[in-house]
Amino acid sequence: MIPEFIQTFYQGHQNLLWLTTVILDLGITIGMYRLFGRDGLLGCIILAILLANIQGPKLTMIFGLQTSLGVIFYSGIFFATDLLSEKYGRAEASKAILIGFMISVTMVLMMSLALLFEPSNQPNTAEFSMRIHEAFKTILNFTPRFVFGSLQV
Repeated sequence: MIPEFIQTFYQGHQNLLWLTTVILDLGITIGMYRLFGRDGLLGCIILAILLANIQGPKLTMIFGLQTSLGVIFYSGIFFATDLLSEKYGRAEASKAILIGFMISVTMVLMMSLALLFEPSNQPNTAEFSMRIHEAFKTILNFTPRFVFGSLQV
């Protein structure tokens, strides 16, 4: 999806990738607010919570420090909730976080149910299907910890 020259550039410039991601995240939040107001902020909060929880297990190095990719999206969550609180009141910001948490719990439940489905055993897709199944298991092994750990009220 991302052109190879961009991939190559960012592989050698991880700190710039972090900066680009943060700017993109905050820029999208501002754009969504301008286009959709409170609903746009709510959507950004929910999306950022889901991304933070799914990407949380992926560790990387940013400015020489090991960190979880999930923390990148917390800046967007804080920005959007601060904006919601400032414009629409603290109750709206709290409600947005609660909705995001409930959607995360629902995602974990539904993805856990998806793991109960056996991968296809059709000869032409069995190997691919098993690899995807194992990848899901790897990611979802940690996601519930991030979802429930993120509820620090």
